[in-house]
Amino acid sequence: MSKDHKTYDKVKKALVSGQYQLAINLLNTLLKRFPENSEYLLSMGEAKMRNEEFPEAVTYFARVVSQDKFNIRALNNFGAALVRSRHLEEAREILHYALDLQPDNIDILTNLGSVYQGLNKPEKCLEIAVKVIKLNPTWFMGYNNLGCALGDIMRIDEAKEAYKTAVTLNPKYVPAIINLAQLEVKSGNNRAGIELYEKALELDNITKGEEDLIKYYLSYSYLYFGNLEKG
Repeated sequence: MSKDHKTYDKVKKALVSGQYQLAINLLNTLLKRFPENSEYLLSMGEAKMRNEEFPEAVTYFARVVSQDKFNIRALNNFGAALVRSRHLEEAREILHYALDLQPDNIDILTNLGSVYQGLNKPEKCLEIAVKVIKLNPTWFMGYNNLGCALGDIMRIDEAKEAYKTAVTLNPKYVPAIINLAQLEVKSGNNRAGIELYEKALELDNITKGEEDLIKYYLSYSYLYFGNLEKG
């Protein structure tokens, strides 16, 4: 096995173990030698995404798509990075193009649902979420998107059930825990919301952005609930 292959194996192991900065450093070394290698560019985009460097991720996925406009993995990740960078119209265009290539791809559909949520089109988000769940009834992200859509049209009890299903299917899926906690607090179930936030903070897969968001919500929830010391 060549030195470059060994380095790339280290990249893959670093991504699996959550050592995203290490993966980025190793990929920088590889890309200096092979600046147009699509696999390295894709992995760099994915490492940047997981390290919450979303605008940088966009640039790497765009480079891969410019090489191969039929690369589904690159197109889907490109769309997801654009969503996280709040370039929603561009994300919608990319993801619809990808969906034309693979109409039943649940990853593309899930990201497209997030686009329509961001564009404040809950009916479209609901339509996509229902399709995703029909395609894969155990896809937790589909239930999270379903909860978002139902919440936006004020079907609160159904939204809670959708989020609870997402968390049951994947107890470590932080976005659904946060969304459920928010609904509980908004519904006046402050203790339930606080317990969910605190549960999320204990998870080993929580991102810094998610952690900061929860701590922000908790500071207000503690005050609202009457625990002034924690607020």
